[in-house]
Amino acid sequence: MNKTLTRILRATLIAGTLTSTVTWNADAHIAYRDIQALGTPTSGPDGSTTYTLINQLQGNGAWANATDDDWGNTHDIPWYKFAVTDPLGAQVSLRISGGVTQVGTLTVLGDLTPAFSLYSGLLPELAHDDSPILPLPFGKDGQWQALADTTVANDTEIGTIQYLAHGGELNSTSQQATLSIYLSPGLYTVAPGGACYECFPHTERLDPASPFYDPNYQIQPIKNNAAARRGFELALTITPQPVPLPAAAWLFGSGVIGLAGLARRQRIRP
Repeated sequence: MNKTLTRILRATLIAGTLTSTVTWNADAHIAYRDIQALGTPTSGPDGSTTYTLINQLQGNGAWANATDDDWGNTHDIPWYKFAVTDPLGAQVSLRISGGVTQVGTLTVLGDLTPAFSLYSGLLPELAHDDSPILPLPFGKDGQWQALADTTVANDTEIGTIQYLAHGGELNSTSQQATLSIYLSPGLYTVAPGGACYECFPHTERLDPASPFYDPNYQIQPIKNNAAARRGFELALTITPQPVPLPAAAWLFGSGVIGLAGLARRQRIRP
């Protein structure tokens, strides 16, 4: 889509929000929320730690929109990060659940059908689509790719995060998205959003020059729905890998067992 038209249509979305308490976050740049710093920690008997937090996002289709060929806008979702610090790595489980209707003092919709992408690495702070050093490619909604590596820049630095996996599926009606994966030590990005593709206002369908143009497309009801906030719970569980015994310890243990067996045979020998 023509970039000027895209900006005009996105500005129309901003103006079209239904209440003053709901704002379209199209002017925000990427500012990571640290799951381990913000989440409530709970220790498990297996040495794991689970970090849980409640938050909200806008609409129910931003993740789905970022799975298509014209990508998605980085401003449409919150961005999260976490670290794996154990030298041996860790088993990591992520869960995002909808059904949350109260976030602090804010009453939100509880109908989120979530999905999320997991990436290795972090993007530069305050990165955004169409930066001066990394212009938006022609025909793209933004520079976020939900199912591929994503490259975004701020005004001075370009960064790339490597796609690893995702939780939830496109157009799933489930209110829970999960993922379990082994991760090496490092920093990781989580990008959550809604999985409902038709719940996102596809402005390219309004552009007569677009191959997706649809003269009958009714964007206003979708736009209004996309402006509403949805609540969710995010849970991150990190289980460190057990420390392996040194080879000498295994040899010592097997030697002790062998000696014990020999002594037993000698005792029962006639």
